[in-house]
Amino acid sequence: MHPPMTAPALPRLLAFDLDGTLLPADKQITRHTRAVLERIRELGTQITLATGKFHHLTVGHGDELDLDTPLISLDGACIGNRDHPERKRGIPAEVTRDALGRYQGLCQHAFADDGEDRMLLRSTDGDHFRHVTRFWADDFRHVDDLAEAVRADSAIVTFYGDEEPMREIADDIRGQHPRLRVTEYASNLVASYRVSIQPDSTHKGSGVLDAAEMLGIDASEVMVFGDWLNDLPMFGVGAIGVAMSNAMPEVLKVADYVTDRTCEEDGIADFLERNYL
Repeated sequence: MHPPMTAPALPRLLAFDLDGTLLPADKQITRHTRAVLERIRELGTQITLATGKFHHLTVGHGDELDLDTPLISLDGACIGNRDHPERKRGIPAEVTRDALGRYQGLCQHAFADDGEDRMLLRSTDGDHFRHVTRFWADDFRHVDDLAEAVRADSAIVTFYGDEEPMREIADDIRGQHPRLRVTEYASNLVASYRVSIQPDSTHKGSGVLDAAEMLGIDASEVMVFGDWLNDLPMFGVGAIGVAMSNAMPEVLKVADYVTDRTCEEDGIADFLERNYL
């Protein structure tokens, strides 16, 4: 018998981050979680994904769950799926090329969306960087000059390196392009400091709002699930926020609810079963 209800009434839309939330370390959605999500959908609640992965990889995970809702990828820069025309927010190609031309040579690693949903990689240690980024895109190219390989407006450009020069790059980008969104933090995955640029006001929170609007759902009728720093904007758009118990302290601090179990312990399935099934 399940414990008493601890969460609000079942929302109309659930938005899940992938890595560390819906996807455990082996990157496979468990059979139990798939079954629970299907039962939730049978109750009339819709499900979407909200991830930093490239759109083609996000769509693959959506197909695995048979989702026909607009999916949120590239940290909110791309929204769409089967029955929903794709919406993309991009950095103007000339701005992308300018930033890459200025900074790529100062970094240990960098990647960019080529404007057509392909990941471009440039690294002083290509094999290691590809190993780290292998779960972010299936379609990728290693190139010597990222700027020359950009084909259209990019959804995201990211640089990695030592903290002090990366902070200087972040400040310079803000000065050169004040309308871009610049984020920076120490990356555990790459073991260096990360600086990313995206179109103004573009993040997972804006993606959730876009997807909800496409479905005719108010933000207050959405529940979001996440664990990492790039999930924080989802917790600030009026949706109900659920953090995984394995989440970063910053995410735990702002969440309305926290799962009892981690991602590796089927935390999503456990939370939904305890409260709604």
